[in-house]
Amino acid sequence: MNWKVLIALLLVAVLWIVLDAGPEVEQLAMVPKHLRGEWRTADPSYAGRVLELDAMTLAIDLGTEGGVQRHPITGVEWSQLPDEMWYRLLYTDDGAPEEMTLRFVPTRDVLLLKTRPGVIWERGETLRARALAEAVERRRQEDAQRLESDPFGEEFLEAFRGPIMDDEAPAEPPP
Repeated sequence: MNWKVLIALLLVAVLWIVLDAGPEVEQLAMVPKHLRGEWRTADPSYAGRVLELDAMTLAIDLGTEGGVQRHPITGVEWSQLPDEMWYRLLYTDDGAPEEMTLRFVPTRDVLLLKTRPGVIWERGETLRARALAEAVERRRQEDAQRLESDPFGEEFLEAFRGPIMDDEAPAEPPP
């Protein structure tokens, strides 16, 4: 075989490997933007716990059980499905390699951990806004029920007791 052909084939193979793997390797080392941020769950078993992701760090806030643990992310692998994406975060814990597998559902903007598939993690601000909206709605329903059963409750009537409701009200307003 001609040396020139062999060198050309070898050069093409090396370039193909370098150009094909280059962008993926760089991409795999960072958490995608749509996963970054603070994630919380309404599940009472995980009250006070937070997952926080930035470009290169996984932070796990265990609440009262141990504070915040920060881990450098060494890589990210993903798999695209029609309605969701699976991510495997590769990180280190005291130098030992670890991994966390996440399922991201973009239509609902939620995360689910492979190890706890029934626990839904939402962005922190989404969860707080929903909790506030639920509290406001509960209060509105309580107020509606109270008004339905007693529209002129004792508190309301108490404000009007005295000269307005008494038969002995003075004919002229006080000075």
